[in-house]
Order: sequence, then structure tokens, then C-alpha cells
Amino acid sequence: MTSSRTSVAIAIAIGAFALSGCANKGAKTPVTVTVTPSHAVTSSTSSSSTPTIPTTTLPAGRAGTPRGGAPNLGGVNQQDASAVAAAVMQVFATQDTAIDTTTLDAERRASALLGSPLLQAVRAPLSGNGGGGAAWTVLTAHHGFTTASAKTVPMSDVPDQTGDSPTLAVRQVDVTTTGHGTAGWTSKPTAAVWIVTCRRAAATGPWRVTQVYDQTP
Repeated sequence: MTSSRTSVAIAIAIGAFALSGCANKGAKTPVTVTVTPSHAVTSSTSSSSTPTIPTTTLPAGRAGTPRGGAPNLGGVNQQDASAVAAAVMQVFATQDTAIDTTTLDAERRASALLGSPLLQAVRAPLSGNGGGGAAWTVLTAHHGFTTASAKTVPMSDVPDQTGDSPTLAVRQVDVTTTGHGTAGWTSKPTAAVWIVTCRRAAATGPWRVTQVYDQTP
């Protein structure tokens, strides 16, 4: 038996659909956090032939404004759950290989509007392949960046959203992302559907995004 200590990374929009047009649309499963093994510890009952494979924690990207732009989070109406949800998902999908080591760096730029457990997840060290998948590999190969737009729409399965409580709101956010790179490379726009949970401590407090789920058809 082997027990593992893991690090946590968010699987964000651009990681859910390939910029090269080769998306892998799997089952609709929660993607608030994706667990990437960072260190395995062999217990006393483990076979001595089982290797322990160390990995290196990836460094964070550097500060800067992504070439694809990003919303000014300071200007977001934090009393409006829809505005907060859309702003966070746009930031998540706006990545730049010139300043980002992994897709997690884009997510960290939205930290001001995140709450637990999502905030703790994006702050966690990242190891392994960085969690970006094939789409990030393609973007990196083109020394590229993404532009993204995000908007809240009526939820397809819950058209009436007036059932929000004073401290809980759930929104559907549609995100469209396009990759841009060297030599004039531009990907086809890709669309994703996200279910975003917002919470706040009190009825008059600011909304924070605490969970996101990929609901792309």
C-alpha cells in the first residue's frame, strides 16, 4: 500500500478544450480541483521493489499583465454575483506563456475574488506537468497567449435563478477563448460552459467564487 501527499491544481477553461481544435470532451465531472501527485511515501508494508518517484514543485510565473488583457477586478461590483462569476472565469481563461509558468498562474490572478476552498487550491504548490494538459502544451509551443470573454446566462436546468439565498448564488458562465501566437498563429475560438458557485459571509458582504464545475456539452 502506498500513501501519497498531493498538490492541488485547478483545471481551468483553456485546459478543458484544446487550442489546436482537438478537444477531449469527456463526462461531465466536477473540475474544481485536479489532484496531481507530488510525492509518494512508501509505507512499511509496501514492496521494497516499488520505486518512489520524486517530483519538483514548479515555480510560479512572474508578475505582469497578460497580453490578452484581463478585467480590472477592482472595478467589479462585488455585490453582484453574476459580475463576480463572469470576471473570475474570464481571468481564469486569460493565459500568457510569456509570464505564466502554468495555467495556475492565470487562476492566481483572480485571487482577490476567490473564497475557500478554491482560493486555497490556487495557492497550493503545483508539480508534475503543471495541470494544463494538451492545450497548454500547444499554447506554449506557439509562445502564445489567450483572449477570453465570459458572460452569465440563465442556467439551462434552472431557468429561474431567483432562488439564490442571501449568502449563496450559482451561475452558469459561458466562456469563449482564442489562442494567439507567433508567426500569426490563431486558434479557432473554443467555447466552454461553467457552473460557478459564489458565497459570502453575510447578506451585505462581497461575493466570492468558491467552486467551479465544467458543464461543457
